[in-house]
Amino acid sequence: MYNRKGFVTLSRLWRDFESGFLPRCKTSALACMEADPHSSNLAFGTALDLCEDVFLRTFDTFQLSLVPLQGEVIQVEPVLAHSGARLLLKATAFESAHISMFPDEAGPDGKWLKQMGSSAFRAADIGWLWPDMKGRSTGIELEKILFANVFNTLPILFERPTFIIAKKRPPWSYDLLEESYVRNLWQETRGSAICLSDDSADIWKKSLTKQNVETILSGLIPNVPAGAIPESRPTGGRPPKLTGVIRAYRELGLMNENLTRKAAQKDTSARWTLKIGGKVRYRPDGTPLPMIATPVFDYKSHISIDRRFGFIRESAVTSAASPDGRMLRQLLSDENTSAEVWADTAYRSQSNEKWLAKNDFISSIHRRKPHGKPMPKRTRAANFKKSSIRARVEHVFAHQKNRFGLFIRSIGLARAEAKLTLLNLAYKFDRLVFHERQNAMG
Repeated sequence: MYNRKGFVTLSRLWRDFESGFLPRCKTSALACMEADPHSSNLAFGTALDLCEDVFLRTFDTFQLSLVPLQGEVIQVEPVLAHSGARLLLKATAFESAHISMFPDEAGPDGKWLKQMGSSAFRAADIGWLWPDMKGRSTGIELEKILFANVFNTLPILFERPTFIIAKKRPPWSYDLLEESYVRNLWQETRGSAICLSDDSADIWKKSLTKQNVETILSGLIPNVPAGAIPESRPTGGRPPKLTGVIRAYRELGLMNENLTRKAAQKDTSARWTLKIGGKVRYRPDGTPLPMIATPVFDYKSHISIDRRFGFIRESAVTSAASPDGRMLRQLLSDENTSAEVWADTAYRSQSNEKWLAKNDFISSIHRRKPHGKPMPKRTRAANFKKSSIRARVEHVFAHQKNRFGLFIRSIGLARAEAKLTLLNLAYKFDRLVFHERQNAMG
């Protein structure tokens, strides 16, 4: 299928490698399992999986060529020097077993498993990944599992046995990918065969000495004394790859260009808060029902208006979790002819009261109910009188929501602030038209 002159596909090289080194990998895999040292990073699957792991590691120092059926050949590095991101990446046996259990990832009748060339995939019995699990296979039964001619690991980017970049990305690749440079080139490289140039293939074959293969093998399954207690064991789920992705992007100088594409859709300025309020409802016996608490992830608009005309004088935008009381000083202006200030209880604090008095403002801010005590009648009557004036600012919010259809769906504080500032300006125009019409009508 891929017969480009000057290139040798990895699928051809794999056949030769498998016939030459699979017996050695079987011996090492069996010795590792019998010594019982393996943890999650050593759960390599079958001996065939281990042999493939060694095979893929032999290309770490060679430049790979992604060869499409037609078009330009793309040269890529198999491993990034600092981040360790890999083109020839596979899921572990433990991860693969989890993937195969979920139809949304394995696909109906194992559709995705077949696409990745793992039609014979057999989900490893998760129990045998733990050394102390009861019923774990030993002896001949263990050899039968390890030496089965199946793969217990799933490739993430390439398809077996052709070693081509998958034409469609399997669902599990989105969680397990860390080779960011391939993600960046995906549209150009999908369906391309992973190859070596003829010259590189000759050098590769000469590098396949017994010593080099043993070095790679010992790095994958280090020699551990029999009966050793593993330092860590599989805990389930998938390992986080975000750190690897960031390192890879930074190494390639693609942080601002690519990594931020996903981060750009995450609002880091908005905050969660609970909005408690609404009309108080009562049970048949007259006792009040609990207030409804609604989780909100959004922004908050703060405004001040003048009492006579209702024009918005000052405004500010913060995250939904920002305390209202901190915005009082920003919302007041000494250009207003009235020095009296009306606001709800969120704006009352000793600090604000002192500041208002120092700057010659008259506080008409609502008073809070004493903790653990009923609201005094005098305070309730005073708050009721203040509400007739303070409530006018709520009419502005109602006007913006009902008539203007206010709804913030932008990302970031700057965009939310721009939208709300324009909305406040539109309200001022609307309010001016109202007063002009009133004057014209006498």
